[in-house]
Amino acid sequence: VNEKYEFCPSYPSQFWVWRQLSDEDLKNQAVFRAKHRIPTLIWRSAENQSVLLRCSQPCVGVRTRNKVDEDFFKLLAISYQQKVAIFDARPRIAATANRVAGGGFENQKFYPYELKFLNIDNIHVVRSGTQRLKRNLMDHIAEKIDTPETWDCWQRHIFAILKGSFDIAKYLNSNTAAAIVHCSDGWDRTTQLVALTQLILDPFYRSIIGFLQLIEKNFLIFGHKFEQRTSISSFNDHEESAIFIQFLDCVWQIWKEDPSAFQFSDFLLQVLIDIAYVNQFGTFLRNNEFERDSENLQEKCYSLWDELLANLDPFQNENFNTDANLIQLQFTQDNIKLWSFYKSKFLYRKQSE
Repeated sequence: VNEKYEFCPSYPSQFWVWRQLSDEDLKNQAVFRAKHRIPTLIWRSAENQSVLLRCSQPCVGVRTRNKVDEDFFKLLAISYQQKVAIFDARPRIAATANRVAGGGFENQKFYPYELKFLNIDNIHVVRSGTQRLKRNLMDHIAEKIDTPETWDCWQRHIFAILKGSFDIAKYLNSNTAAAIVHCSDGWDRTTQLVALTQLILDPFYRSIIGFLQLIEKNFLIFGHKFEQRTSISSFNDHEESAIFIQFLDCVWQIWKEDPSAFQFSDFLLQVLIDIAYVNQFGTFLRNNEFERDSENLQEKCYSLWDELLANLDPFQNENFNTDANLIQLQFTQDNIKLWSFYKSKFLYRKQSE
C-alpha cells in the first residue's frame, strides 16, 4: 500500500499491519490518524509475545470517530485478552488542546482501554531547554557545573522520557499485552519512547549491531525529521530540537547504571551525536526514507553504518556481560546525572572562545 510512498510519505515502503485489514481499510484508517501514520507493529517480544506499536494522534477534532480504527483496536483486544494500553507521550492538557487543530486523543467511550499520558514536552520546549543548558554550561565554572540551576530543566526532560519508557517496558514485560505509543505526529517523542522500550526489554538492541539497527529502524526508517531537527541544511530554527541528543542522553543514563549490560561503550554515543550534526555521511540526511530514496542518497553518499561496522574495536565494552537480559532499574529524578560529554563539549567551546 505504500510501495511508492503515496499512502504515507513519512513511513517506510514496507511496514507491518494486521492481516485482517485490507488496503482499503488502511486507507480509511489513515484519514483518522495525523499525517496518515496508522498504528504499525514495531517490536514483538520473544519471551511473552507482547507487541509494541507506534502511530500518530487520532484526528478526533475533525472526525469524531473512525470505524476501521476502532475495529483495529478491538482486534488487538481480542488477541490480547483486553490487555491493551495506549501511551500518549504528551501532557493531557496539550493533547486536549490539539483538538482545536484537529488532533486529540482516543475517547475512552469508544476505546475502553488503559490510557496513560506521559507528560513529555514538545520540540519547542525542548529547544528552549537545550539553549538554557548550553548557556548555563558555558557560563558556569567547572566546580559548579553540576548545581541544579545549571541543568534542572534538562534533567526534567530526560527523566520524563525515561520514566515513560520504563512504564511501557514494565507493562509489556508483566503482561502478554499490546502497547500503542503516540504523541502528535509520531516522529519525535514516540520515536524516543519506542526505541528506549526496546533497548530496555531486548538484549539484542544492547549489542553494537543491534543498537545501530535500533536507530535505523525507529529513527531513520520511520521518519524522524533529522534534517529539520538538526537544521543541518534546512536552516529552519523553528523546527530545530535536540530529540536525537535527548535519546542518546537517555541511553547513557541507563548505560551508566549497568554498563555490563551493553556491548558498546559510551564513546559510541558521543560519536553518534557528533556525526548526526555534520554532513559527513548520508545516513542522517533528509527527513525520511522517501526523501533519501528520491535523491538516491544510498548510492551518492557514504554510509555511517558501513564506516562503524568496519572497525568496532573503539566502541567495545570490555566489561560486557553476555548473560544480561532485561534492564531492571527503578529510576528517580535523582538518578539523572549530567552527561560528562556535555561538560567537555561546552567547556571546551568556552575556553576556545
